[in-house]
Parts: sequence; structure tokens; C-alpha cells
Amino acid sequence: MDGSRAAVRVLNLRWIYRSCIVSICCACCCDGRQRALKKKSFKGKWLDVRKASDPDEIKWENLGYTPLSITIRMLFSWIAALILICVALYGLLAMTAKSEELKD
Repeated sequence: MDGSRAAVRVLNLRWIYRSCIVSICCACCCDGRQRALKKKSFKGKWLDVRKASDPDEIKWENLGYTPLSITIRMLFSWIAALILICVALYGLLAMTAKSEELKD
């Protein structure tokens, strides 16, 4: 079941739950349903499901970062990635050397 169908189903169940609370005559037949619906709530409250905005609609320049800060962050990310690649390459070469040593 995809997310939109699940959200619609939860909203429908939420409506049934509220209508059963309001209705006095359903008190005896809806106890099991009410308990099942209470298990689906999050910390006693129903989640408010909304569609996320598209990344194209976000004005990235309004996030409060200066161009220098963005450049420094990008540089740091590249340096971290290069360090991880170097460590992985060193580990690969060390394991290959150890494997050749153990074969002899």
C-alpha cells in the first residue's frame, strides 16, 4: 500500500473513531475498533499528514548561509570524502598485502 492510500485509510479510520465516540448506540459494537484505533495513534495523538513541498519551491538562498559558509561546508564535505576514499584504499591495499603474505 503506498503512502497516500495509507494516509487516506488512517483519515477514514479517524473519522469512524470520532463518529463512534459521538454516537451513543455504537458504544457496545465499537469497543474493539476503538482499541485498535488507539493502538494506531502516536503518543496518544493522530499524526497530521501533509504533502512535502518540492525542492524546486524552496528558496535556498534564504536559509541564512553566506556564500563563504556554503563554500567552506562544501570544501569540508569534499575533504571528508577524499579522506574516506584514501582510508578505504589503504585498507584494501593492506589486506591484499597481508593476503599475499599469508599465501607464501
